[in-house]
Amino acid sequence: MTLADGLRAGAIALVILLAALGLGHWVLRLLRLQERGVTWLWLAVTCGLGLLSVGTMLLGVAGLFYSALFAVLLAPAAAASAWLLWRTRADWRQAARGWLAFSSFEWPFRVCAYLLLFISAGSVLWIVLTHALMPPHEWDEVAYHLALPKLYVQAHRVVYVPFIVHSNWPMNSEMLFSVSLMWGSDIAPHLLMLGAAVLTVLGLLVVAHGYFDDRVGVVAVALFLSVTLVKRLAGTGLIDLGPGVYVLPALVALERWRQERRWSWLVLYGAYSG
Repeated sequence: MTLADGLRAGAIALVILLAALGLGHWVLRLLRLQERGVTWLWLAVTCGLGLLSVGTMLLGVAGLFYSALFAVLLAPAAAASAWLLWRTRADWRQAARGWLAFSSFEWPFRVCAYLLLFISAGSVLWIVLTHALMPPHEWDEVAYHLALPKLYVQAHRVVYVPFIVHSNWPMNSEMLFSVSLMWGSDIAPHLLMLGAAVLTVLGLLVVAHGYFDDRVGVVAVALFLSVTLVKRLAGTGLIDLGPGVYVLPALVALERWRQERRWSWLVLYGAYSG
């Protein structure tokens, strides 16, 4: 892989994630939900990824798998998201100060917090250097997780593939991979799955801050990133980390519905669960 390949893969993955944020932001506003700050952005990008996956599937069924069409559709949402992130930069700084305010902890936990932060950073670095920037090499991604999207892109539509039984399974992350391959990168799917791990980390921090304590979030993140399978699967074209992106916000939406009894939270819970 050349530097240009890595930069292009990063740009493609970033555009997909930004477009998801824009789509999710629109959906949450349509549902008139009242969350703000980092929690709102986390719910928006996870919701948007699901919507983008389903929308890509429908466009594929309609025979509209063309790179130019997806560029026209996703570029405005990505640009709007970039502006949204710029406008909410103060929220991110405030949240980061809360997550990293180890000086306010008692000294035994302060030492542990820095150690856990070091472990988490080391895990992410390991994932990037050993998996994320490598060309597809895992058996499952080469056999079907990326093979099926490649066939769809070549046919410009979602087609039945009788010689790959996995084509009968529900497609979600593979639809995002299809967009990546449509734009000419087989490394961008790795970065999308790394993004799924990062979104799960962000969700753990958000949930801990809202329902427990920031210290709980630090421990949860370190435990999550130190799990061997997480380090093994994140940064590859394997989709096992994908469902975690939706399960955690589904639980948050269900809890908010239990508190407020607003139908919009129940709708969001159902969408995440589906």
